[in-house]
Amino acid sequence: MDPIKSLVVVRDDIIAAILRLEAIPEDDKHYGFALQERGYLKSVVIKIEADIRILREAL
Repeated sequence: MDPIKSLVVVRDDIIAAILRLEAIPEDDKHYGFALQERGYLKSVVIKIEADIRILREAL
């Protein structure tokens, strides 16, 4: 699989995980963890977006 397609798949998987974390209600005991994890995953998505942009420009 080409690198851009694999990055897009990973990015989409991470976005799906973020959406699942956002569905955790505030009164759930995992809410604090979900907030922290969501912030981390969003930073990973930003990095992947940059990598995709760099790869596309290189092709």
